[in-house]
Amino acid sequence: MFFVQLARSTSGKNNFRGINFAKEKINVEKNKFSFQQWDGQFDPAWCTGISFLWWHGKLTVFHDKNTAVEIFREAYPRFKINCQGKENGFFGVKFPWLRPLEKGFIYKFTVGINSATLPDLITVNGKIVWEQGKGEIKNDKNPNLQSNSIISFNYVPENSSVAEVAIIKQCGKGGQNKLIFPMAGFSCNYLRAWRAKNNAAVPQYREFKLTEDVVFEKIDPDIACEILPQFTLEQVKYSKPALETENLPYAASEVVIFQLYPIPGQLKRNAIKGISTQKLGKNSEILPILKDEKIKYILIILGNVGRFLLDKKYNKLSEQTDKVVIAAKKYLSGIPDSQVYIFFIEDTGFCYGTWPHGIECSPILYLPQYRDKMKLEMPNIRNYDNMTWFSGPAKVFKAFPVIQDYLSKFYQDIKNKIGYEGRVHIVLLTDKPHYQPAYLYNAGVDILMNKHIHRQNVNITIATNRGESLTYGKKYAFNCDLWDRYYWYGYRPEVASYLLKNYFHAGGSYFWNEISTIINNRKYVFSALTKINTLGAVHFDFCRYTATHPKLGEQKSLIGIMRGSGDEWGTSAIAGPSSNESQPLGAEWKRRLFRDFNLLNVVFPNYGNYYRTFTDRLCTGTPYGPVNMIPWDIPLDKLKKYKVVFFLGGPNAMNEKQYENLKKYVENGGILVMAAGQLKKEDGSFYKTDLSDLFGVRPGAIRRLHYPQRETLINEDPKEYPYTYLDVAGNTAEVRFRLTDSSPWVVENRLGKGKAYLFSTEHLTQYGDAPAMDIMKSELEKTKWLTFSPESSWLEYMVQKKGDCYILPMFNHGNIGFPSGNGRKTGPWTGKVVLDLDKFNFSPGRLAVYESVYVPDEKIPYKLVPVKSVQENGKLSFDIKIDKFSEIVIGPADKIKNDYFSKKL
Repeated sequence: MFFVQLARSTSGKNNFRGINFAKEKINVEKNKFSFQQWDGQFDPAWCTGISFLWWHGKLTVFHDKNTAVEIFREAYPRFKINCQGKENGFFGVKFPWLRPLEKGFIYKFTVGINSATLPDLITVNGKIVWEQGKGEIKNDKNPNLQSNSIISFNYVPENSSVAEVAIIKQCGKGGQNKLIFPMAGFSCNYLRAWRAKNNAAVPQYREFKLTEDVVFEKIDPDIACEILPQFTLEQVKYSKPALETENLPYAASEVVIFQLYPIPGQLKRNAIKGISTQKLGKNSEILPILKDEKIKYILIILGNVGRFLLDKKYNKLSEQTDKVVIAAKKYLSGIPDSQVYIFFIEDTGFCYGTWPHGIECSPILYLPQYRDKMKLEMPNIRNYDNMTWFSGPAKVFKAFPVIQDYLSKFYQDIKNKIGYEGRVHIVLLTDKPHYQPAYLYNAGVDILMNKHIHRQNVNITIATNRGESLTYGKKYAFNCDLWDRYYWYGYRPEVASYLLKNYFHAGGSYFWNEISTIINNRKYVFSALTKINTLGAVHFDFCRYTATHPKLGEQKSLIGIMRGSGDEWGTSAIAGPSSNESQPLGAEWKRRLFRDFNLLNVVFPNYGNYYRTFTDRLCTGTPYGPVNMIPWDIPLDKLKKYKVVFFLGGPNAMNEKQYENLKKYVENGGILVMAAGQLKKEDGSFYKTDLSDLFGVRPGAIRRLHYPQRETLINEDPKEYPYTYLDVAGNTAEVRFRLTDSSPWVVENRLGKGKAYLFSTEHLTQYGDAPAMDIMKSELEKTKWLTFSPESSWLEYMVQKKGDCYILPMFNHGNIGFPSGNGRKTGPWTGKVVLDLDKFNFSPGRLAVYESVYVPDEKIPYKLVPVKSVQENGKLSFDIKIDKFSEIVIGPADKIKNDYFSKKL
C-alpha cells in the first residue's frame, strides 16, 4: 500500500511524494491484500480522501456543456457537486493517481464516497474498472463516518504510465444527481492501493471517453492549500552566533517563547527563555539542561482533562494532576526564580463543550454534585442523564456558573498543592479565535492562549485575545498553529515567519507555537544531535527577532466590539468562522444571534462571515485601525479608552453595573451601538422599563413584522420576527431608520459628550445589515487614526504608545500569497500615509518619522532610518513602500530615539 502525500519537490516542480507500495506478496486469487506497510522517513498524515485532492488543486471537476454544475466547498476538506442537466448528461471528477503504475503488476484501489451519491462509473485512463450494481462496495466501519462507502476496483496497466482516475455520474439514472466526497476519518484513508506481480494477460476493458466539448473546472489557485512536508523533513544547519541580549544598549522585548524541544546548544544561544514538556516523571534528565541553558520559564502540559471527566476516569485525572504537581515542585525548587505555567491544551471541551468532544454540554455537568445543582435550578427537565439538551440561554445562564465554579476550585486546588505562591500560573489554550476569553478569566485562568487553527482568521484571534485580556489586566499568549486541518504542516517558511511577526507586534507576551521545528526523531528529542528542519530555522530566527527587538509600547485601540455575558459565538458545538466548516448553523436562534458577527467585515474586510473564515483572508486589513473585542463586565476606566463600542451578538444578561457603565461611557464622549435584545435580563424582560436616560426611548409593546429584505442571511426564508416598539422620549433623540410599518427601527440619542444608537430588534442584523453597516462606517470614519492612499483592504496597522512616541507596525497581507504562499500576490504597496494628529497625543513640537530596520547580523540589530514627512494643518504625511512589513516610529524629533529604544540607565 502507499500513502497519499502531496508536496513540491526540492527542484521546485509539482509532484507527489508518497509511501511506497507494500513489498509483501499478495494472494490475488483469493483477493487478499497485505496490510499497510509504511515506508518513509516521516509519520503519515492522519487521513486522506478525494476532497483532499480538490482542496490542494490536484483534482478537476468536469461536466458536459449542457449540464449545469454547482460546486459546494463545504466542511474543509469536504466538497460536493450538484448538477442540473438533461437526461443522460454527465459530470464527475478526475485526478492523476498518486504514483505512476508499472507494467507487470495488478493493482487494487479503494476510494471513499458518500453512500447516497454513488457514481455510475469509474475509469482509469478511459477504461471502465467499476460500475454501479456490479462493482465491489462496502460500508465504512468507522462509526464516525456511517454514511460513507468504500469502493474497490482492480486495474492492470498495459504499460507503465501515470494513471488518471475519473469518477463519473450520469444524470437521470436514478438516485441523487450529486457527488459528495467526504473527509476521511482519523482511522481510515480513502485513497489506497495495493499491488502484486501479475503474469496474466491484461483484461479487455470497455472504454468511456470524455467528449471534446466537456467543461473542466479546478479550484481557484488563490484558495488552494498545499501540503509541504519538505519543510519539516529536510535538515538545515543553524549555527548563528550566541545572542548577548544583556549587552544591548536598550531595553529589549520580554516575550517568553516556550520551546517544544529543549535542544542543548540552541536555547541560550538563541535567547529562548522557556520550554514546554510532557515528560512529567523524568524531570531529572531535563533539569540539568534547563540550568545550563538558563531556562526560567517552564510550561507543564496537563491535557485530556475534559476527556477524563467525560469518560468518568476520575482516578486518571487525579493521577495526572498529581504528576503535574510533583513536576512543578521539582522545577520550582531546582531552578531559582523559575516560573511554572500549568497548561491545558485545547481544553474548551472541559469547560463549555467544544473541541474535542463535539457535545453541547460540558462533562463537568455530569459530575454528581453539579448535576444536583442543575436539578434545583431546572426542576422541569426530565432526563439529566443526557444533558446534550443544553443550548442557548438555558446553557449560558444556568450551566456556565456551575462550570465556572468547578474550574475555579480545580485551578486553585492545583496551585495550593504546588505552593510557591506567585510562581505558578494557569494557562489555557482555546482552539477557536472567536471563543470569548471572559468565561475563562472569570473561572480563574491566569493567561489565555489563542490561535488560528485550520486557517481561521488571525485578526479575530488577536482582537479577541488582546481585547479581553487587557480588560482584566492580563498578559496574553498566542499559538502560531501551522496544521492545515488533519494534515501535514501546510505553510511555507516565509508565511510562518510572517504570522509569527504579526502575533508578536500585536503584543503577545507568550508563544507556544505548533510548528514542527525538528526532523521527527524521538531518540534525539533532548539531544544536541537533534536535526533542525526549515521551519525550525524560521522559529529560531523569530526567537532572535523578539529577543533583540526594543520593548513594545502600550497597545492602543479606539474600536471595541462588546460581547454579552451569554454570547456563545465559539463556545457551543457549532460551526466556527473557519474554512473547514462552511455551512450555516442549523438552529435558527443561533443563526439570528450570531449573524451580527458578519458586521466584522467592516473592520476586517472580507474576513468571511459568522460561520467561517474565507480561506484567502487568513489575515486581512484594518482600515479603521486596531480592534479589540471586550466583555460585558469591562471596568469603566478601561471602557473609556474606546471611541466607539459596537455590541454584537447575544444574548446578554443586563444588570445595573453594566448599564451604568455604558451610560457613563456615553456621557464621557463615547459612541455606543446596541440592540434592544441586549438590554434584557436573564428572564427575557427589559432591565429597565424606561431607557430614556441613555437611549431616549421607552420600550413599548412587542410586535412582529414580516420582513423580506434579508440580504446576507443564507438558506433562510423570510419570516415574522419580533421587535420592540420604541416610544421616543425627549428632544435629544431622533429616529434614524424606520421599519416597513413605519415603526422606529434605529433611534439615535445624544447624551453628554457622546451618543447612543438603539435598534428596536433583538440584535443588530435581524432585519438586514444595511443600517448597522451604515452607522458603523459613519462613526468609524471619525475615529480612524490614519488613511492610506491608495486604499487597500489588505493593509493592517497596529498602534502602540511608548513614551511620547507612537509605533505603527504595518503589514501588507496581500503580498504574502495566502494561503500557504501559493495564492496570488498584490505586490508591494507604495503610497502615502496621512495621520490625523487629533487622534494621537503627541507632545508639542516638531515631529519626526523613522522606519525601524532589523539587521540581524549586526551587534545592535535595530536601527532607525529617517523617513521624509510633511506636517501641516493637523496632519502628518509621508510616502512609504510596504513590501510585507514595515515598522514606523513617530514622535518629537528631540525624544523619539530615546523613547523608542528606552535607553538603559
